Amino acid sequence: MIEAAKAAKASITSVSFDDRTADVHVHRLYEDERMSCLTANLDDLRLSFRLNMPGRHWVLNGLMVLAAVRALGGDLGMAALGLADFRPGRGRGRALFMDLGDGPFCLIDDAYNANPVSLGASLGVLARRPQDKGARRIAVLADMAELGATAAACHQALIPDLKAARLDAVIALGPLMQDAARKADLAVRRADSPEQALNLLLPMLNKGDVVLVKGSRSAGLDRLVSDLLALAHQVHNQQMEDRRLQASRPGAAPQIAPMAFDPAGYGPAGYGPADYGEAKRNDMHAL
Repeated sequence: MIEAAKAAKASITSVSFDDRTADVHVHRLYEDERMSCLTANLDDLRLSFRLNMPGRHWVLNGLMVLAAVRALGGDLGMAALGLADFRPGRGRGRALFMDLGDGPFCLIDDAYNANPVSLGASLGVLARRPQDKGARRIAVLADMAELGATAAACHQALIPDLKAARLDAVIALGPLMQDAARKADLAVRRADSPEQALNLLLPMLNKGDVVLVKGSRSAGLDRLVSDLLALAHQVHNQQMEDRRLQASRPGAAPQIAPMAFDPAGYGPAGYGPADYGEAKRNDMHAL
């Protein structure tokens, strides 16, 4: 493609995460479990901006956006503000915080699809995510589809990423992912459906755990995410009812609202609008 662009005498802008000879690259980066804050070099310009998600693949996407805006003569400041407002859609790596009764845990919903590059990137996010003491990293992973004759080799190539993610447990759907996880010396549980995977996952969950869900679209892991959200919504409703009853008793002390779902963003059938099912803290107030 580069040779074709040169032959057409087109302008070429190189973009890289860590190659400092590229026209657009990262100068400085800070990541935590919720965001990436970075300063980027764009030729002779240095620009700082924020992304509301962690992950080097998201950083590279942001750099590509800024490179395109600059090539078109657009407003880089407005583009940076737009990137700061962007949040990934359902199944695209969004972190959801929920509570099934034993304390909140984090679900990384990357269930929309999977390929070798995106799965490696998601495992990298999981590996760099900080953990509370005693919390675990759990992955629910399905075979990557539509890889043809390279399918087995592509799954085997993920073994270093699986090891680097420091996973405490893996629930694998499909023989190729099961084999790769075993060869990575991980504790693997086999599941033949999203429903079976959920039944294996639920007894594992503890407060502070981080769970990655990722697989090809054909695996249907979005159903597992929807079922988890529905369970968390039921738990939340019961918590609210219990607190309402407690607060109604004579002499009861004011109660603080528990972690709650945004009712405008949650649908009982699964994914709702853009803010579907994300658990978040209400402002502290007495019931």
